[in-house]
Amino acid sequence: MKHPIFIATNRKKLVYDDPETKVLADHLFHDDKFNDGRLGADELTFLKMNDDKSYFLKGSEECFKEAQDYMIKHTKNAVFFVHGFNNGWLDAINSARAVSDTHDVVVIMFSWPSDVTGLPFEDYREKKKNAMKSVGALDRTLMKLYKQLKTSRTDCEQSISGLFHSMANLLFKNSLISDGHYYSRKKIFDNVILSQADTNAKGSNEWIDLLNVRGEVYVTINEKDRPLRFSQFKFGKAQKKRLGCTLKHLDADCIYLDFTSKELESEHNFFKGFNLSIDGIHTDILNNDFDVSELKNIIPNKLYRVF
Repeated sequence: MKHPIFIATNRKKLVYDDPETKVLADHLFHDDKFNDGRLGADELTFLKMNDDKSYFLKGSEECFKEAQDYMIKHTKNAVFFVHGFNNGWLDAINSARAVSDTHDVVVIMFSWPSDVTGLPFEDYREKKKNAMKSVGALDRTLMKLYKQLKTSRTDCEQSISGLFHSMANLLFKNSLISDGHYYSRKKIFDNVILSQADTNAKGSNEWIDLLNVRGEVYVTINEKDRPLRFSQFKFGKAQKKRLGCTLKHLDADCIYLDFTSKELESEHNFFKGFNLSIDGIHTDILNNDFDVSELKNIIPNKLYRVF
């Protein structure tokens, strides 16, 4: 069964027609520009997207209420998903669909302007700026989600977990540490996966330990991750060892999962549809059914090796 995708985005809208004109969601938003509404980068658009990519624009309260009603009716858990760098609008909605289909969850996605439009070296720096500009929009999205869950949490026994991939972790980190944005610190999620985080490993405990979850925080690691190694060595002295590709600085109060292996090689995007064993771990975490004791424990209650 294909589940609908619920989306909040601060991207600029390209199409303003009524959905009855049959314009599909994959042509709806700009790849690389912010919303041009009154609040600029903080301006949000909410929508529900069906499997055929037909869509319905929603108010924030209506959007999240429909998501929760769907969870209850179909007994499905939800995942709040934020994608990383080099994701145009079509890439983003396709990733959200892959997460939903692979892990059998209802996806609520926050999407920000992150597509590569020029040389990767130059564009990477620009998209880091876009991530920073999107902190307010992410926090506003989490505020609206938190208020909906707080209103009707007792009616919903399903879990909701967070999945932040690559540069999304830079966005999430700055939402957590900012004095002006504090909904990231609310107890919204059962579990959180910080997937192949494109942030400095050193000092990461200072923001990871601000997370307030009912279950666990998991940091995935692949020491051979090619995009993260490129990020580490190509973008200046401020870029230290990346959290998602080093076994150093394991200082946070979380569980580190080392996926490094010949099987995975240099893969960066293994949170959706990679293979049965890796998908299974992500599925269990995102459905609040993961037993880490089945893995090889390298550092007691801290670092676990998958292969």
